[in-house]
Amino acid sequence: MGPRHENRGDSLASGPRHRDSVHPRQRHTPLNGLTDWLLAIGACLFLAVTAGVFATVFVYLALALLI
Repeated sequence: MGPRHENRGDSLASGPRHRDSVHPRQRHTPLNGLTDWLLAIGACLFLAVTAGVFATVFVYLALALLI
C-alpha cells in the first residue's frame, strides 16, 4: 500500500476530513432570507432611534447652556 494508507489512524497525517469541509453552497450569504432582512431593518431602526436620542439630548443640553 502507498503512503496515504499507512497512517489511517493518525488524524494529523491523513489531512482534513471531507465532513469537516464547508461546501461553497453551504456557506451563509448575507441577506438571503426574510429573517436576515428583518434583522438588518431592525438594526438600522435601532441605530436611527439611538442617534435621534443622542441628538435630542445634545441639542437640549446645548440650548440649556446657552440660555
